[in-house]
Amino acid sequence: MTILTCSKMAYIHLKHPSSSAETVGTVASSRPGFWFYACDAPLHVFHRQGKPTRTTKIHFNISRDALSYSSLLLLKLSRSLKETNGSKHPKKYSSRASDTNATLAMPVHQEDLANKIYETIQQNDKWEDVMTLEPQDLEPNLVVKVLNLQARAQNALRFFNWADRQEGYEHNTDAYYTILSILGRAKMFDEMLSILRKMRSEGCEITKSMLNSIVNAYGMGGKLQETQETFNLMEELGHKPSLIAYNSLLTALMKHKMFDKADNVFTKMAHDGVPLNRLTYTLKIQLLFVKGNKEAALDTLNEMVYEGCAPDVVTFTIVISYLCKLGEIEHAYEVFRKMHAYKCEPNIYTYNSLIKGLFIVGRAEDGLQLVNTMEQEGLVPNIYTYTVLIDGLCKAGNLDRANEIFQEALTRGLKPNTVTYNALIGGHYRNRRWDEATDIFKVMQENGCRPDSITYNYLIRGLVKRERIPEALSIYNEATEKGFKMNFLSLYGLARGLNRIGNHKDASIFFRRLKEVGHPFDANDYFLGVMSHSTVGAMDDAVGLLHQMISRGFTPNLTTYNMVIKGFCRQGRLEDASAILNFMIENNTAPNPDTYNILINEFLRQKRTEDADQLYLSALDRGVLPSRKRDVYLQV
Repeated sequence: MTILTCSKMAYIHLKHPSSSAETVGTVASSRPGFWFYACDAPLHVFHRQGKPTRTTKIHFNISRDALSYSSLLLLKLSRSLKETNGSKHPKKYSSRASDTNATLAMPVHQEDLANKIYETIQQNDKWEDVMTLEPQDLEPNLVVKVLNLQARAQNALRFFNWADRQEGYEHNTDAYYTILSILGRAKMFDEMLSILRKMRSEGCEITKSMLNSIVNAYGMGGKLQETQETFNLMEELGHKPSLIAYNSLLTALMKHKMFDKADNVFTKMAHDGVPLNRLTYTLKIQLLFVKGNKEAALDTLNEMVYEGCAPDVVTFTIVISYLCKLGEIEHAYEVFRKMHAYKCEPNIYTYNSLIKGLFIVGRAEDGLQLVNTMEQEGLVPNIYTYTVLIDGLCKAGNLDRANEIFQEALTRGLKPNTVTYNALIGGHYRNRRWDEATDIFKVMQENGCRPDSITYNYLIRGLVKRERIPEALSIYNEATEKGFKMNFLSLYGLARGLNRIGNHKDASIFFRRLKEVGHPFDANDYFLGVMSHSTVGAMDDAVGLLHQMISRGFTPNLTTYNMVIKGFCRQGRLEDASAILNFMIENNTAPNPDTYNILINEFLRQKRTEDADQLYLSALDRGVLPSRKRDVYLQV
């Protein structure tokens, strides 16, 4: 027996189990009672308004036994249809499930119609202009079918919005749930939020299933704030968050390194008695490792097994990876061997973690051998495998072997990424093979691989060490134009290098940036910074560094004070220069003849001879004799 139903009728095709006789008929539910048209009668197909749209002559013979059998089936069907049609859709919105769930199947003509709509959308980009559909044919379950046929979320949204604009049609729960799920999977978060806001503004019911779908989409997409807001909305609406919602929130928190908040979520789950599944356990194990609680992480792995939740390859790989990072390679191998006991086959990521762990503990040859073992198991090394090898060999100082591995990756058709090139460039930089590092950078650019801040930092520091400061400055400008931020080692190298070649103007800029990033200066750094700022007239920065120097326990030397005084005098700011003189005396640094010469010369340049004379006498009182006699000053 086949029963195809829509909201106002049912089409029936019956076959008696002990007879070859077949029955075809319709049942209309527009009023109490049912009519069964059979026995040499035409089949009438009715739409919702009860008007026949086409008549097809179907003739057949049927036995009395078959009719009795049909009657029993119709009795069951009548109850189903009464339940389906007992309440009508409200004018604006229905929170009931659509006919897709309430009835046994979609009418054949509706299936055909859905496929035709899908084909029209695929074949014509301006399908809205040519789409013709009878109002009575547009139903929520048809919309759901068309939405699910779409391969592109953008097309699904266009059809959803088109249907919403049609007169006499309103989306139901299934339609809203379907479009929200599609948009969530496509990470079209703005559009998903727009649909949700529309529902709230129109007073539509937002079901728990919808919120689960939304929070899951946000969580898997790493949208932390939106995940938290949707999770909170579930509770505000009286829905108890499901395990899916908890897992989505935990996933987002872990991606954003919000480990304390993730810990609080686990505490809440334990308090509310929420059972954990494999994903939850895996996230908890990862969190415990991140927080440095290795023993608790391993206990959780055992608890997971005890509770009948078998770890999968992701769980095992996370445990192995963290044990390798801790240098516990033997313990990692022990977990690796346990995988076979659970019939869990290691994947490429498991092997990559072990290979990296072997290099961390200095077992480079074992790492290379494990690659061969992996290949024997049928796993092909990926670019991450080769990157681990190159990085490990570079750190071990075996650059020639690293270069061979790099060439092998290229031969295999693998495309090195930025991390691969950085490992190779960094290795050559650390081993002072700077020209080769520069050559690798050129190859990187030729192969269309974009450098990042790590790449530029290596290059700048290498150039600075070779005293190629102008080139380093050029690379720095290129990096900043692309939006990259250099670390303090690069800034520091440039600041000192520029100072050495007398480019105090640019050096001053870099010392200022070092201060902004919180670089911990030593006494010599402060001296160079004050010198650069004073030389180019950036006196506020010079004085700021001077005070910071003192506040951090460093004592400026006489040369440092003299540079600041000279900087103020160059700008004609004698009062500020005199204030620095008094400040240095108060801080027990005695001025020397150069200190007074700088000030007296500026007083005389400004024709302030009386002040120059007074300062000369003050110097004598302190036992300091300026380089020229008093009468020379007074004659100027």
